[in-house]
Amino acid sequence: MKSSTVIPKDEQDRFWHVVRQCIRKFHAQSATSALMSVTRLRKKVNGMPVDQMELFYHAEPFDVACNMANSALDVKDHLEAYLMIRDADAHR
Repeated sequence: MKSSTVIPKDEQDRFWHVVRQCIRKFHAQSATSALMSVTRLRKKVNGMPVDQMELFYHAEPFDVACNMANSALDVKDHLEAYLMIRDADAHR
């Protein structure tokens, strides 16, 4: 596995945690299903060249979750709940 010197592993872990929470909250997937989906995508992202991997992590976890669920939601309609997930996770 390649590693990024720009995006530390703990920040990557935090990103994926928020993606999982978004999949569960906004797309009604079970915890197990969300974890499996996220694990598959994370492995794919970790296999990318480092510059592409770093670019990927600039996406909003909300948008990544929507793409994974094949359900385009407008973040404006869920902003308060999303910020609670994202910001609560920042203090873990």
